[in-house]
Amino acid sequence: MNILFRVVLWSFLLVFLSTCSDNGGEELVHKANNEWIKGRNHGAIEIF
Repeated sequence: MNILFRVVLWSFLLVFLSTCSDNGGEELVHKANNEWIKGRNHGAIEIF
């Protein structure tokens, strides 16, 4: 069970880091910041 958890965790981290390597991640952060500035905190948290 512990090994399965480690495999799933590492797989998730690998997918997460590979998707964040594109410029799309920066674009989403800017969009979330704009939402936060406008006072739409819930929307900004969803984008993050």
